Amino acid sequence: FFKGANPRIDSMDLNSAKQFVADNFNFISFKDATTTIDEVLNVAKSVVLRKGIKSLTIDPWNKLCHTIPAGKTETTYINDVLNKLAAFKKLYSLHIFVVAHPRKIEKDKKTNQYQVPTLYDINGSANFYNQADNGITVYRDFAMKETVVYVQKVRFAGWMGMVGMAIFKYNHLNG
Repeated sequence: FFKGANPRIDSMDLNSAKQFVADNFNFISFKDATTTIDEVLNVAKSVVLRKGIKSLTIDPWNKLCHTIPAGKTETTYINDVLNKLAAFKKLYSLHIFVVAHPRKIEKDKKTNQYQVPTLYDINGSANFYNQADNGITVYRDFAMKETVVYVQKVRFAGWMGMVGMAIFKYNHLNG
């Protein structure tokens, strides 16, 4: 995107990439913090029916309006919403990604490093682990200057993947 000593994307490749995104991605943007999961799914349904999308990413979970009905616990509410997402996924043959941030992660007292988050660390409920088909966490190791992606759960291991990790290092020369 910028001129420099290292190879950069040229305008033809940039235009090709922009066209690929335009042809293959649909962005649904909600402007206020009162958007509910039902509103997201109603809009997603129309995009499924009009464009045939096969994947839905809800990002971030904590920006949705989560009004827990009287008499219901947060755990029960989250379980109900995740069941609703599972039913939607099955009905429309989608893969749904939910990007949810963890509660505040503690530092290890010996190393002074943040601990690797797990699916159980997502604020609100262990159901984020229990209900997920696949669970991935991302950890920034500031000491090693690495980002580590942990695949922590694969419900259908073997043909749908496997538990493990991958390490990524940012290339400062070319971004």
